[in-house]
Amino acid sequence: MEREVRGRGGVGLRGCSSATLAARLVSPIFLEATWTDPSPFKAEGGPFGMVIGYEPGGDGYVYAACSNAAYRAKAAGEGSVDVSARVVKYRLVDRWTGHKAAGLSVDYVQLIAPELYGEIWLDNSDGGLNSIGSGSLAAFKRGSMVNLGRGYITSAGSEYGAWPSMWVEDYEHVIDFQGRRYLVIYATGPWGLLSGMAAQRQYHWVDGEATAWEIVERLFALAGFRASTKSGEYSSELGSLKPPILIHPGQDLRGAVLTALSKVPDFVYWEGTTPYLKELTTGETSDYTYGGSGNHVVIAGRYGSRSPAYNHIEVFAGVSGFGVPLFGDEVEYDEVDLVGHRLQKVFDYAYDTASECDERAVGQLRKHEATTKRGEVSTLPNVGLQLFDVVTVTDARAGISGEVYRVRAIEDVFDCTKHPAIFRQTVTLAAR
Repeated sequence: MEREVRGRGGVGLRGCSSATLAARLVSPIFLEATWTDPSPFKAEGGPFGMVIGYEPGGDGYVYAACSNAAYRAKAAGEGSVDVSARVVKYRLVDRWTGHKAAGLSVDYVQLIAPELYGEIWLDNSDGGLNSIGSGSLAAFKRGSMVNLGRGYITSAGSEYGAWPSMWVEDYEHVIDFQGRRYLVIYATGPWGLLSGMAAQRQYHWVDGEATAWEIVERLFALAGFRASTKSGEYSSELGSLKPPILIHPGQDLRGAVLTALSKVPDFVYWEGTTPYLKELTTGETSDYTYGGSGNHVVIAGRYGSRSPAYNHIEVFAGVSGFGVPLFGDEVEYDEVDLVGHRLQKVFDYAYDTASECDERAVGQLRKHEATTKRGEVSTLPNVGLQLFDVVTVTDARAGISGEVYRVRAIEDVFDCTKHPAIFRQTVTLAAR
């Protein structure tokens, strides 16, 4: 007589011999399985308890699954399309902005706002771009990566610098009043992708569990980015502080990354698809010089003296093991004398000592200073310039001589649809 056997996993099996039972265990009937919520288990495939699935000739994805998550990635690229010869116009922006919010109750994460995007016009006078997404243009579609190199044709050949990678968000066919035809690409940078992606579940790190670097690295990885650092650029707190952080389901990943970064002095800049973390130290040496004899010419400039949103940061944490409240602060006394006391109070239980509270206050005040606009210069593009580079500016017309700034934003404009053609770069300057 057959008997029913039920294992701890809840899978119902019928058989009258061990041979039959073993066969059914290897290949249980899917629809007859009793499914339960996932629980921790050790799957084959490595130390992370993860298994990999891929079928040649299948849907083109590699799948990775574990007890509480599933991921997929393209097994190979989908080709590329070179449209360099069709580029007639573009506007590119890469910037970190700070908002003037003195006296207002504004969350710190909203004050430090990074953006990266582009608008690229392609010549379509021959109608060659009318059927994008198919045939030889199969790789050209919404979601495709855009890599743009800006530069010059010189006696030594083409010299160019790569702009951070972007992705096609929208496109449109445009016919102007003179009958000229264009395909216009509106591309978003990595920050735009992060803004559009939400945490699908809660992510929670308790105090002392993971360093700020490990948390930031994990958050970037959720969107498919591999964060990195360069020797001497990142802060010591990035690898030592182990803060408690809670990311709620539905929170956008851009906000999640900025929440983690608020604990440390570091900013993010991009090379290609890689985010690099960097501390903006006041002693960093200048990378490039604008103005003055033999240097990069400044076509136009604006140089200001502006007040940061705050000049005093107080950081409050919990209590020490002795029951003493933890507190730290940082004050820019010269600014207080000039414009009055502008205080921001921060309550954050990520810190265990008063010295850590002091470090947070120093870093936060520094971030306000580094995102407060001090001026801008318009020049012929320096295609090697990167966000957060330190530059020296001399402009005798405004009495500026050897002033040292940090690059807070870069905007490149190219337009050969007009005469004369335009090739300009606007560099927004902040405090070193």
